[in-house]
Amino acid sequence: MINGTTLQKEPDHIENYLRIRQLRFGDRVNYRINIMPEMILEEYAVLPLLLQPIVENAIVHGLENKEQDGKVWIAIYMMEGDVKIDISDNGGGMDDETMKMVMNRVKNYERERNTSGIALYNINRRIKLSYGEAYGLEITSVRGEGTRVRMTLPARKLSK
Repeated sequence: MINGTTLQKEPDHIENYLRIRQLRFGDRVNYRINIMPEMILEEYAVLPLLLQPIVENAIVHGLENKEQDGKVWIAIYMMEGDVKIDISDNGGGMDDETMKMVMNRVKNYERERNTSGIALYNINRRIKLSYGEAYGLEITSVRGEGTRVRMTLPARKLSK
C-alpha cells in the first residue's frame, strides 16, 4: 500500500465529520452515503484523507447560501474496473466561467495568484502522482442545482 489506508476508513471519517457539521448547522447539512453492496471496502487500498476536504468544500462553498435542507451525497462504486467516488451537493452550483476557473485551479494551482483552491489541487495531484495520470478529479456543476466532484481511483486490493 502507498502510505495508505483502506477504503473502509474514508466513509467512516466522513460520517464523523458530517455528524459534527450537523450539530453545528442542523437542517442546513444533511447527508447520505451509498456504497455499492458488492464492494467490500476494507479490501481496497487508498491514500488517506482524500474525501474530507472535498466534503468540506461541498458544505462551505456549495451549501453556504442554503438556509435549510442542504444535502451532500457520497456514492462509492465500481465502474469500468476503477473505484469511483462521487461527492455531490444541492447547493448553488457554478456557472460555466466559474467552473472553468475551478478546473484550471485543480489542474494548475498558481500560488502567487490564488489564496484559495489549494485543497482540490492537492488531492488531484496526490492521486495523479500515486496512481498515474488516468486517475484524479472531475467536477461538474449546474448553476442553481449543485456540484458533483467525481474521484477516480484504481481498484487496488490489499495483498493478504
